[in-house]
Amino acid sequence: QTCGRHRLTRPLAKRVCQLATVEHFTRLPQLMFDQHGVRLSHHEMLDLVQDVGGAVDAQRRAEVEAWAQSVDKHWPAAEVTPRRVYVSVDGIMYCTNEREPHPDDPQRKRLQWQQMRIGCVYWQDEHEHWHKQMIWGREEAQAFGASLYRLACRCGYREAEEKLFAADGGEWCWSIHQQYFAAAQGILDWYHASEHAWDTARVLHPDDDEARRQWAAQALTRLHDGGGCALLEWLTTEWSHWRCRKRKAVTQLMAYIQPRLDRTDYPTYLAHGWQIGSGMIESTAKQLVGLRLK
Repeated sequence: QTCGRHRLTRPLAKRVCQLATVEHFTRLPQLMFDQHGVRLSHHEMLDLVQDVGGAVDAQRRAEVEAWAQSVDKHWPAAEVTPRRVYVSVDGIMYCTNEREPHPDDPQRKRLQWQQMRIGCVYWQDEHEHWHKQMIWGREEAQAFGASLYRLACRCGYREAEEKLFAADGGEWCWSIHQQYFAAAQGILDWYHASEHAWDTARVLHPDDDEARRQWAAQALTRLHDGGGCALLEWLTTEWSHWRCRKRKAVTQLMAYIQPRLDRTDYPTYLAHGWQIGSGMIESTAKQLVGLRLK
């Protein structure tokens, strides 16, 4: 039997799709020849992957929409039961092959950029081996959150003793946390918070590398050892030492930390043995979108 309109057997089509989930598209023809002795063109394989992937994604979204509209929702049964479950989300922009009118000159066209949302559920088993399940899609945050919650349920989220939700500062990420994962402790990605501290240090000490490093080290030590509250208290004192553009930079960092205090209690998170970085989702975004689509 062939796979739909494609002149490939189903086992071969399945292998193409499996490879396409982990490898750069341009490498697929050579990989298929190396592994199976079959020569397929780049366009044949891309066509197949887009058709199959599109059908699977449409089915996933239809199932989620039907579930969201149902009166008596049945949660997907847990397939594993880890004690601690992490959920993380991220988004990454990528350039498509589609074109749109240029905002500055409607007569011209420019390539269209889109955002891919990526969700990840990960946990350790009794042997401390990590496991990860992922979803990705371009739908709105609310619909994507419902799909991610269903995946998390299958990964034992509802039964887990410890539920953690890690993400960067994107507001749509935390809207998903509030709507679907409010029972999970929110953790602001440590590296994302660190970037904001370093951005401030660069404004305060643009020409002095050592002073810049020292200021950033002081800020991050307070954040690491005392959480967002300790950093905010120190910044309040620092604020009075600067003027004009530099004072504004400190003010912006304070404004970033203030509404996220409940996600920046890093000493407590570390004491519980929780991860404070979202490296699992970051690596997924880099591989899934950065490597393959870009």
